[in-house]
This record gives sequence, C-alpha cells and structure tokens, in this order.
Amino acid sequence: MFQIQPHYLLKKINKIMKVKTLIIGLLCCFLSGLIHGQSLNHVDSVSREKAHITVNNLKELTKSNYLLFSIADKWYLIIVKKKDGMFNQYYINSDTSKLRQQVAKKYTVIKSNPILQRAFKKELYHREYITFNSPFYKDNPAQAEGNLTYFYLYDSGIKYGESRLSIFIQPNPIDNQVYDYLRNKLLKNIAKHE
Repeated sequence: MFQIQPHYLLKKINKIMKVKTLIIGLLCCFLSGLIHGQSLNHVDSVSREKAHITVNNLKELTKSNYLLFSIADKWYLIIVKKKDGMFNQYYINSDTSKLRQQVAKKYTVIKSNPILQRAFKKELYHREYITFNSPFYKDNPAQAEGNLTYFYLYDSGIKYGESRLSIFIQPNPIDNQVYDYLRNKLLKNIAKHE
C-alpha cells in the first residue's frame, strides 16, 4: 500500500496555505476597493442632493438654464440666463444642519459680460461626472488645494461639466476663466456675509 511521507504532506499543506492566503489577500484588496468606491459615490451624491434642494427652493430655475457653483456644500452661486440675454445671480448660504436656504443677495448682471456668455456654452464641458478619481486625471494628476467645490451647467434638462473638485485645481476640466470668475464671485460674497 502507498504511504505518504510526512515531509511531503507538510510541503503540500504549506503550499495550500500560501495559495489560500494569497486568495484571501486579493479578495480583501478587491472588496476594500469596492467599499472605498461606494463611500466616494455617497459623498458625491450628498453634494448633488444638497444642490438639488437648493435649486428647488428657487422657483425661477424650474424652466431656466443656469450655472451652479458651490463651496463646501454650504455656499452657492447660481447664475440664471434669462431669455433677454441678461443674467440673475443668486448667492445662497445653506444651513446644512436643517437644509434651509437663505437668499443672501440677488441682482442682474449686464448682458455684455463675455465670461458669462462663454460659461453658458455647453460644448465647453465634459458630459461625465468628474472627480479626482475620474479618467480625466488618470494621465494628468490633479494639483488641488482648498475646500471642495461642486459645479454644473444645467441646459434644457441636462447637466454639463458636473464636477466635484477643489477651490484651486490644475488641470481644470472647466474653462479656467469661467471657473476663476465663479470662484472669485462666491469667495467675495462669503467674505462679505460671514
């Protein structure tokens, strides 16, 4: 009868244990990647939801094209393009604990603002949602600093250029002049009202 040598058996058990450890390790890496991706998506959805609540509080936006730019999901600048070529700007400070919005200031911007005219050209923007983990930054790593921002152009029921990035970001998927204009307008308003 065939008899298994003890040292041969120990080698087989050792090899099986190494394979099991490798499989468990790979499985853990895969699952942690999924969990990390889900938490990021949840954070992105929080920005979307807060922006959605803010937009719904402004009746003028229901049938309008507009830009939304926020900092830290708390301060919002919403620019509405009117049919006469003029623009209305809304500064909103959102009380995040109660999701209550207060319109801090509303005024009309003159028609001849070339940056705002450019900002409403949807062909300037990506269609996909851009974050630091997007393919946009795969070959060009982001250099970012400051609070998180959320941006999109809403045109005829479609969001363009939707992104969740940072106050200072390079490279920027949004036109630099447009982004600088929106960021600076909102930061000046925050400085006045905070």
